[in-house]
Amino acid sequence: REAAARFRHVLHRLRHATPENIDALRDELERARAAHLDAASGDLAGFARLSEDADAELAAAERRVVETAAARVEAERMLQMAGEEVEEAEARAARQAEEVRRLLAGSLGGPPEDVKEAAEAATAALERALAEANASSWEVHGQQKTILEHCVSPGALAELNVLQRRIAVAAESLTAQLSEVCSTRQCAAATLREQESRNAVECLAVKAAEESSEAELRVAETRVLVKGAFRQAEGQPESALKTLEDAAAAVASAIVAQKTASTALRSWFSEAGLRGSGLPSQSAIGENLQKVVGGRRILEGLAAGVRERRERTRRRVAAAEEERERRLFTQHDRDGDGRLSSEEVARFSEEEYGFELPDETLSSVMASLEPVTLERLRDLRRALGVAQSPLRAQPEGEDPVSGSEGLDEQGEAGRDAEARGGWVARGGPPPGLRPPAPDARVAGAPAVSEVSSSNEFFLRHDSAGQGAPSRPDVAALPRGERGGEFGEVALDGVMARLG
Repeated sequence: REAAARFRHVLHRLRHATPENIDALRDELERARAAHLDAASGDLAGFARLSEDADAELAAAERRVVETAAARVEAERMLQMAGEEVEEAEARAARQAEEVRRLLAGSLGGPPEDVKEAAEAATAALERALAEANASSWEVHGQQKTILEHCVSPGALAELNVLQRRIAVAAESLTAQLSEVCSTRQCAAATLREQESRNAVECLAVKAAEESSEAELRVAETRVLVKGAFRQAEGQPESALKTLEDAAAAVASAIVAQKTASTALRSWFSEAGLRGSGLPSQSAIGENLQKVVGGRRILEGLAAGVRERRERTRRRVAAAEEERERRLFTQHDRDGDGRLSSEEVARFSEEEYGFELPDETLSSVMASLEPVTLERLRDLRRALGVAQSPLRAQPEGEDPVSGSEGLDEQGEAGRDAEARGGWVARGGPPPGLRPPAPDARVAGAPAVSEVSSSNEFFLRHDSAGQGAPSRPDVAALPRGERGGEFGEVALDGVMARLG
């Protein structure tokens, strides 16, 4: 029984055999087997069973020892490979750090675009190197359990710790360098953005300067135009009205252009402030904006001056017309009683219109207008114009009125139309002053009703666009329509009516 217990104890130790004690355990097992055989001479069957178990246990132990030896060799190889991996990771990190320094050294001090591009390339390279270092660290960490389990070297654990520390140091170096490169890249990007903003603001400043120059030129040209209109208004008030209208339109157009320019400049000034407040170019834009706003104020002052001068000129023209009417009336009021007698009316017809007024017509005119005062001088001139029309329309062979070239057919038609309008309130023209039928007129002359009712005739000759022809337009009517010319007196009468 003691021999059997010793034999079983050896079998138990075989289950934990190592390459170092497998041979001793094998010899001890043989000795325990022999001792058990001597003691179990009467139980050979039990000895045989126990011996078979011992052989099986020894074979299993030998297999385990072989596997353990192979695992130890693999662990030693893995430890060696981990060291090589760490050395390679350190070499890669060193090469990458040197490449990054070379990239940055070649670009620093150059244009911000080159610095930013080099920093981006260095950042990508460092990130790759850091990823490789981390992968190496994880690989060593993953092999640590196998190495520590099978490696019998007493310094394996310490060596593994040193390897991992070396990889961590390489990774920390790459991380620090990556931080520096990122800072360099951010500085380059900020410098580039600042430069782009400065360039954009400078472009806006150039545009603002061009816009300001155009605005100043526009103000100067408008001022010259207005001064010319003012000079013409002083010397030739009648013809200056159209010029003043043109000047007013030019000033209004210039004010609209100034408003557009100031709006654009305000937008550019705000954009420049968003891109970089305090830049010199932004101050230049603000100065140009003030110039444009000042030009607009000048134009508004010119507009007010043109309006005032236009009204003043209109009053001067109206006063001049009234003065001409008064002088004309005084000239023919021989007795100075403030009214024209029938003899003075007949003489007025001969001297101003160039024809002798028939007695019947003279009586009708005096009956309709008497007393012929200064206020009724225009009505008299219209009546004489109507009276002249049938005399001009007489066929050849009859006694035409001589000296009728002082007023052409167009002027007669205008006065005829005015007379018709003026006598509506009186129930129609007096007897003897009714105009002839349209077919009795001179061939080619427009009928009185056509002239008075058609706006197209006036629109063709209204060069100022005021709804009525000016004095120069009326004076040019015969030349454009019939080839004759107005006399000054007839022209005064027409303008007095149109005024």
